[in-house]
Amino acid sequence: MQGLEITSGGLELLSLVRPLREKLYAHHAALMPCFEHEFDVQKISEYDRLLADKKRTKSLQVFAAKTEEGRLAGYSLVKVDVENKGELDSLFVEEVFRGEGLARELSLRAVEWLKQQAVVSLSVRVLPDNQAAKALYRDLGFMPRSLMMRICDQ
Repeated sequence: MQGLEITSGGLELLSLVRPLREKLYAHHAALMPCFEHEFDVQKISEYDRLLADKKRTKSLQVFAAKTEEGRLAGYSLVKVDVENKGELDSLFVEEVFRGEGLARELSLRAVEWLKQQAVVSLSVRVLPDNQAAKALYRDLGFMPRSLMMRICDQ
């Protein structure tokens, strides 16, 4: 993590981290080919509109990690809904920066921000085959609550 700077902000940072969000969608599509159509990068703009909708999202925070040269290394996105439920919405770290603790640091900052918002609950959704993410979240204290299964709609 040496040489990385983490900044934070709101909706204005969504466009900055968009390239990494697209990579996250591609990663999810590769992990879940049965549902790859749900991870179409065109859906990011639609989702951004939902995030900006104050009837659904009370507040959000983006944490973006960049190198000294300005290269984006990773991000986390957290949100609080109108029922004051907090969610670690997404997290992604570029492959060359993995294994250095960046995902953990971005997650810890996200969780701390959510706690400062006095949320009534704090959750994260993770794909069943994303073993690295599941291990990280378990290390941070997240525990499985339920498992939703769907019939593949290919």
